[in-house]
Parts: sequence; C-alpha cells; structure tokens
Amino acid sequence: APQQLAALAGTLLDTEQAGVLNVIDLGCGTGLAGVQFRQYAASLKGVDISPRMLERARQRRLYDELENRDILDALVRHQSDTDLAVCADTFPYLGDLESPFLAVNSALRPGGLFLFSVETHDDDNDYRLNTTARYSHSEDYIRALAGRRGFEVVACNRSAYRKEAGEPVDSLIVAMRKSA
Repeated sequence: APQQLAALAGTLLDTEQAGVLNVIDLGCGTGLAGVQFRQYAASLKGVDISPRMLERARQRRLYDELENRDILDALVRHQSDTDLAVCADTFPYLGDLESPFLAVNSALRPGGLFLFSVETHDDDNDYRLNTTARYSHSEDYIRALAGRRGFEVVACNRSAYRKEAGEPVDSLIVAMRKSA
C-alpha cells in the first residue's frame, strides 16, 4: 500500500512540492509509508498506538516527530496545518470512517491531499468485519463520506496490495483533495 500510495502521489504533486509539505502518516507502524513520503516532507509526523511499532519507525530516522496516540487524538492537535495526510493499511482496523474523515479534513489546509488504502467489497454494506478480523469498505461508502466531509475524490483505484492466505485482497488506493 505505501508504494502504491506514493506512486499515486507522484501523479498528483508537482516537483516543486518535494521537500516542502507538512505530512502526517496516520497509523505509521514501522515507517514503511515514511520511506515513501519523506521526499515530499519538510516535516514528517508519524502517529501510531503501538509503542513497539513506533520504536521500529524511530530506528528508520525518517520522522521529525512520532506520536504514541490514537489517530483521532493526534489529529485534534492539527488544525489546518497539514498539506498531506497518508493512511496506509490502517483503515482495515476501523469500521465506521466518519470520524477519521472529519478529523483529517480539519487537519488539512484547503486543497490538501488525503491518501489512503482500504480493503473493499461490492455488496450493499457500507463496511463489514471480515473473517480476517479486518474491515472492508464499499467504494460507494468511501465516495459518500468524501462528499459529506468536504473532499473531492481525485482517484479511486482498484488494487490488491496485500494477500491473505495466498489470495489477493480486493482493495482501493484513494486520493482525495480537501475543498478550498
């Protein structure tokens, strides 16, 4: 997911934006997205609830700041000061995404980008808990949330960025822009 999100960012960001953005990596884990997005960051902040993951991210020496917090708690501290929010393979651990979308919108500057991945399904449920103990979200739900929370969907690409029991998992790689 981090590589696919970075490739998408490369199509949406100008070369002049390299090294000048305030970037927040939500659910940063060991820092895999940090590796991909450091090139864009004047400031790179990582957020995760696991101290062990944060220690591994710290060892990469990519982040300017690492926070041991829930992503909602961390985003409350950021009001219109973020240019790019990245959330790679974290939303499968959350069902309802209303609050995270609202919090990201509050943290982003007008025109800021929100890049994330979700596992997906094609049934009528907005989201569902799968037998893998991970949530999947419908594309319709993601698009409806974008509209309700002040985002324009600029890309929503089908993917299979991970495998489960050797089988590809249907996923979406999404880019949204905060309305100006």
